[in-house]
Amino acid sequence: MWSTSERPFRYYCHHDAGHAIGSFAVSAAGLGWEAKLLESVTDVDLAVLLGMHVQTGVEDEHADCLLAA
Repeated sequence: MWSTSERPFRYYCHHDAGHAIGSFAVSAAGLGWEAKLLESVTDVDLAVLLGMHVQTGVEDEHADCLLAA
């Protein structure tokens, strides 16, 4: 059950993001590639790259990170 407190947000959102990153890294390794977190990309640049910069309202989305393999 979803709650509006900060702990469920951290658990469900960040925990799921960690699993997605881990899955990406394992899949890349299975192909002989190395997954890398592109830390130099700013949140603003990432939003423009993904087309998320045009969203407005309470349900707009935000990317957690950019990975490359």
